[in-house]
Amino acid sequence: MKTTHQHWAAWVVIPAAMLLSNPTSAAGTTSPLDSLMGLFQTNSSSKATATGSRANANYLGASIGSATAEGFCSSLEDCDTSSNTWKVYVGVPVQKGLLLDGAYVKFGEQQGTQSDGTTTKAKRSGYTAAGVLTLPVGDDLHVYGKGGMLWWNSQETHNNQSQEVDGKSTFYGVGADYRLNGNLGVRAEWERYSDVGSEQLSDRNIDVLSVGVSMSSL
Repeated sequence: MKTTHQHWAAWVVIPAAMLLSNPTSAAGTTSPLDSLMGLFQTNSSSKATATGSRANANYLGASIGSATAEGFCSSLEDCDTSSNTWKVYVGVPVQKGLLLDGAYVKFGEQQGTQSDGTTTKAKRSGYTAAGVLTLPVGDDLHVYGKGGMLWWNSQETHNNQSQEVDGKSTFYGVGADYRLNGNLGVRAEWERYSDVGSEQLSDRNIDVLSVGVSMSSL
C-alpha cells in the first residue's frame, strides 16, 4: 500500500488547529494538556447561545452505517452489495457557517461469485478532507451539505488474483445534526463517494448511510 504524507499531516494539523482555536490556550495561562482537556468540556451556558453556536464549534465524533455499490453485482452470482461501514471524524470552524472536516472511513467488504466459481471481492477505506456548509433550523438542529476529496485504498480479488490499489476521488453528502444537551449531539447523513477502486469493479460509486454521535466545544 502506498503511504501518503498528506494523510498523516491531516491528523496532525486538524487537532492542532482545534487546540490553538481554544480560547483558554490563547490566554497563555494554561498548559497544553489543560487546553486539550478543556476543549470538549460542556459549557453550562450553551443553551443561552444555542442558535448558530454549535455550527461554529470544534467537534469530533464517530458513526456507523451501511455502504452500498449498486452495480457491483451486475455480473456476479451469490453477491452481497451492502456492507457495514464506520468512520471517525473531526472538524474545525473556518468562518460562520463554514467548517473544515477530516475523517477516516472504513467501507467494509463487498463480494460475489462469478459464473465460473471464481470470486470478486473488494475491501475499501480512506481518508477524507471536506468543506461543510451548515444552516440552523432551530436552537438544537442544524442541516448541512459537504463536499471534498477521498484518498482511498482498495484491496481487491478478481478471478482469485489479489491486488491493492490506491487513488483519490471526490465525494459529497448531506446530513443533519441534533444537539441532545451541552456539547453532545447525534447526526445522520448520506454520502456518495465516486470512482473508488480499480476499473475492474463494475460499480465504483459507494453510497453510505450512517448515524453517529459527536462532541463539540462551545
